[in-house]
Amino acid sequence: MKPPTFFLSSTIYDFKDLRSAIKYFLERQGCRVLASDFNDFPKPLENHSYEGCLKSIAEAHFFILLIGARVGGWYNEPNQISITQQEYREAYRLHEQGKLKILAFVRANVWQMKDDRKLLAKHIQEMDLDPGAKAQVMLAPTKAATNAEFISRFIEEVGKSKETASATKGQGTYPTGNWLHIFEQFGEIIEQLQVQAFTKRPVEEVALRRLLRDELHEFVRISLVRGQKSVFSSRRTIEHFYARMPEKLMLDKQKTTVNTEEFDQLCSHWIGSCLNTKFYPVVLPRSLASPLFMEYCSQTGTMAPLPVHTALVRLTIELESYEIARQKADCLGLIGESGPRQRGGVGETIQVSTIKLLGILIMMDRVCNIIELSKAIIQHLDGQLFLMPSLRPRSPLYAHGELEREDVTAAETEAFLLM
Repeated sequence: MKPPTFFLSSTIYDFKDLRSAIKYFLERQGCRVLASDFNDFPKPLENHSYEGCLKSIAEAHFFILLIGARVGGWYNEPNQISITQQEYREAYRLHEQGKLKILAFVRANVWQMKDDRKLLAKHIQEMDLDPGAKAQVMLAPTKAATNAEFISRFIEEVGKSKETASATKGQGTYPTGNWLHIFEQFGEIIEQLQVQAFTKRPVEEVALRRLLRDELHEFVRISLVRGQKSVFSSRRTIEHFYARMPEKLMLDKQKTTVNTEEFDQLCSHWIGSCLNTKFYPVVLPRSLASPLFMEYCSQTGTMAPLPVHTALVRLTIELESYEIARQKADCLGLIGESGPRQRGGVGETIQVSTIKLLGILIMMDRVCNIIELSKAIIQHLDGQLFLMPSLRPRSPLYAHGELEREDVTAAETEAFLLM
């Protein structure tokens, strides 16, 4: 997996702690951070450090710009272009090509300084002062910035003030990538990063959820039966088959009487949904081993499984049960000996091998449950409230009350363990 990559651009000394905190946060989310003041920054030794930084921007998906009180080093001193400013211009060039997103942050006191300078400039222009004196006043340093004029111009450039003013007059299009986020605390930066880059989820979690959804989608795809107009699950076919059975399934009987029409339909759908169907769960086991579907329980001080986690466990059991039945059941043997070609005349009912019939029913019940569980989990991953679906019984004999023993519940198991 190629993680999201962030380029961190700012003056170093006045943002050193903040740069370190942002880098730490992003790396905890599974991201890659390009920050030139850290040893893990890729340094092309054949280039000047400035050029190396500028080239590295092309590797990023996000460009984080921090504007504070300092100018930093000059990239082009005669033209008053700082290296941070040049990094921004390179990032904006890539932004216009749709290659990265810009997240620009300005310290609140620096933003206030910019606004104060606007008011001061307007006031000075109305005063009867020598032009040179007016210029000296505007160039005077402030506590908020070492070079107030440059910082103010840089903020105006990032905010695309001139381009926006022209666009409002119908003299051009509105620029993009001109959002400026004012901050005082580290948490305000993190809030924006979560909203813009992660949807408040770590990147590894987002990736695992996406991979799980894709795997479940594939489970459903290979399990559906294609009809004349659409695809469908075989659940109704199975339910109709049980409803029209003349007698209950009995393990002590070698033969079971079934409705001929429903049996043929059942076999046809088994061929469509089970004949060549094999499941290969790869992401599902990883999801169960991760805290993805767990939540903190304040009452016990431990992590507790969410309802969807229970569904994932059940899905794992269904997949394993299907694979065991697939390997042991002689479904083709049943179709071969009891199909229309072999049985001759067509009556309302026929007798078939009980053991072989159980194999078909177990496989199809498992496939129906795999579809239902996968669908419910996918809908939950897409943002819906999780609801445990109604499932087929674990055994065809359960459906007919042949086994009187009920499953032991989780609560009963827990009570036993506490004895």
